[in-house]
Amino acid sequence: MNRYEIKFDISEYKIFKIIRDYKLKILYPQRIISSIYFDTLNYNYFTDSEEGQTPRKKIRLRSYNKDENRSLEFKYTRAYHREKIVIKNFVYNYKNLLSEIKKLNINDLIHPKLLVSYNRQYFTSSIGRVTIDKNITYQKVNNNLKILSGSINDPKTVLEVKIQEVNFDKYEVLKFFDLRETRNSKYCNGVNLFNE
Repeated sequence: MNRYEIKFDISEYKIFKIIRDYKLKILYPQRIISSIYFDTLNYNYFTDSEEGQTPRKKIRLRSYNKDENRSLEFKYTRAYHREKIVIKNFVYNYKNLLSEIKKLNINDLIHPKLLVSYNRQYFTSSIGRVTIDKNITYQKVNNNLKILSGSINDPKTVLEVKIQEVNFDKYEVLKFFDLRETRNSKYCNGVNLFNE
């Protein structure tokens, strides 16, 4: 099913007030998410995302609470929705990665670029599922997933509404939250911070 994601920068707000004012109910315990993003040598995925190109894709390895088990995820952004393919318990080596992406007709030569880690809280609301991401950090990695750089901290806090409905009205979400919608890609934010 198609998924819709609407993001809000809530860095200037107190999280407890957002939770209280919008009557968010805890869905799962919070956890640390670590994602390693892949891109081409010339950062084509980054450029497509920065320019808002559709369709575009992201490829990442994701783990939770520093667990060794990783999922390989493919996110496709279309004009009005997103699709996600997840391969659980993926054993990473470069050959496995290239083999897996070829099955999805992706012929790009990609490499690990950035490790993004953050704390995620999970909620339900009357408008849909909500996550809040904070304590976001970025580190560069090499082909063996070894860290190549110091850590850069991102002061942003991001609230995201995730909806999987056929008849979805985005304006209902915007009216409900009464916050300013923002485009937000942690991967792009990290690349930009390293390039400053």
